[in-house]
Amino acid sequence: MNRWGFIPPWAPLLVMVAVVFTGVVLGEAGTVFVALFFFSCVVCTALVELRGLFLTVVAVPFYWFAGTGLVGFFTNRAAFSGSGRKTAVITALYPAVENYLWLVATFFVSLVVAVVRQRLDAAARERARRLARDRRRRAAQADMDNRRVVSRVRDIERSAPGSREEPGGTGDGMRMPGVQPASKSVSSPRHLASEEVPGTPGVHGSPDFPGATDGARIRTAEELRAASERRRSRSSAPVDPDRPLDLD
Repeated sequence: MNRWGFIPPWAPLLVMVAVVFTGVVLGEAGTVFVALFFFSCVVCTALVELRGLFLTVVAVPFYWFAGTGLVGFFTNRAAFSGSGRKTAVITALYPAVENYLWLVATFFVSLVVAVVRQRLDAAARERARRLARDRRRRAAQADMDNRRVVSRVRDIERSAPGSREEPGGTGDGMRMPGVQPASKSVSSPRHLASEEVPGTPGVHGSPDFPGATDGARIRTAEELRAASERRRSRSSAPVDPDRPLDLD
């Protein structure tokens, strides 16, 4: 309301016209006219729109001298038609010079009211700018918080086991964290035979064979040489169909 006021910028001019008309009706620019002029100027300065504030205050001296001169002219109009026009003009303007302190007081009070209104408007605009700045900062902070939360949720979903974004994940997201799939160990038939049948000969368990079992018997070099000699002797001897096979 301080900025928009209650009356438009051209309203003080109409108020001054009404004050001058009142002085003409009274027939003199006396105390009543001066008091009415003072209150009219102060009230117009307090109620006019902010854009017309400067013009209203600056025009106070013009209103004072023009109004007093018009009141003197209409009061003693016959003096202006004769030869003593200069005397009539001085007589019409004399009340304005005689009551100049009222003009100074009116102008000073109107100036104070105008300055107060300007300061109030500046404070209101600064407060509005501060509120708008705080509103924008809160909106930006809320947007940053939302982005941070969304980014954190995406990082958690990306790092979760079994997620579609994790390399090697199944995509179903049903695997519990920390649970590893069971590895299927299939033992070879030779291992099973060595474990189920104690004392089964074989090469398993030798330091040269890392996959060997601990309970298997290892043939020595002498036994291998003897077995080789027996195989050579059997191959050189004639074959008897009724002789049992020597598996050693």
